[in-house]
Amino acid sequence: MNQFKAWAKFLITGEYLILHGAKGLALPLSQYFQELKVTPNNNHFFSWKAFDEKNSLWFEANFETSSLQLIDSSDQIVALKISEMLSYLKKLRPNLFKIALQFETHMNFSRHWGLGSSSTLVSLLAQWSQTDAFHLQKMFFGGSGYDVACATANSPLIYELQNNRPQITPVRWSPVFKNNLFFLYQGQKQDTRGALVEFHKKNPSPFQQDLQQVNRLTQNFLMASNLTDFMLYMKEHENLISQITGQKRIKDKYFSDFDGEMKSLGAWGGDFILVASIDNPRDYFINKGYTVLKNWNELI
Repeated sequence: MNQFKAWAKFLITGEYLILHGAKGLALPLSQYFQELKVTPNNNHFFSWKAFDEKNSLWFEANFETSSLQLIDSSDQIVALKISEMLSYLKKLRPNLFKIALQFETHMNFSRHWGLGSSSTLVSLLAQWSQTDAFHLQKMFFGGSGYDVACATANSPLIYELQNNRPQITPVRWSPVFKNNLFFLYQGQKQDTRGALVEFHKKNPSPFQQDLQQVNRLTQNFLMASNLTDFMLYMKEHENLISQITGQKRIKDKYFSDFDGEMKSLGAWGGDFILVASIDNPRDYFINKGYTVLKNWNELI
């Protein structure tokens, strides 16, 4: 049996602009991951089964052995994407497909959270087939690839695209005020790919000073020695992305009375928010109807 693991992720700085060469601080989440098991299938066709964080089967599909055409599935859109990826890998690694196989994935986080259900899948298939995960991500999902970098990383990292090639620098980032940092789920999964396409249409070539400002803020996030300075950097980053995208800051939009600071993670409008607060803000968010709030140690 072949078994592989890939970490979930957060992009702390550089959302949107990371596609244009800005440096982003990215964080693999060592408490959340997806695993892949590959075993021979005695039924003489390729099968795929996916289990969620409750160990419930949420997706299954069967594919013809020779052509990898879809036989049946519980979700045709997901199944066709997997069929495309397997067909591509078969061209690169035909020896891996000489016998029928069963693929089984297990994730210990909700696939609705936007933590990387797609990027971890790409990484898992790349690990199994010993192919380039970044190329696979670019072909089938797009994006900068920072999430693929996080999938196998052992530490936080600075991610940068230079001439469309990933440059990855492992860093140490465990701020002394980490107990004052929280991660709030907004309750809706954002279509990251769609958001990035829309941003690129409006901003095909961001101003160089914007990229430089994000690079400086990424370094500031990394080097901040106290919570007060860190919250100032969070607000500056939010103001910059707000100005570029024309969207309101998440705090101004929904949490204007919050005594602390907030920063969207990834494409704005969904998924998780980074929250900085002197006091534990759990009661504040529960009173507003938000129930998923994670502290640093629950994720990192």
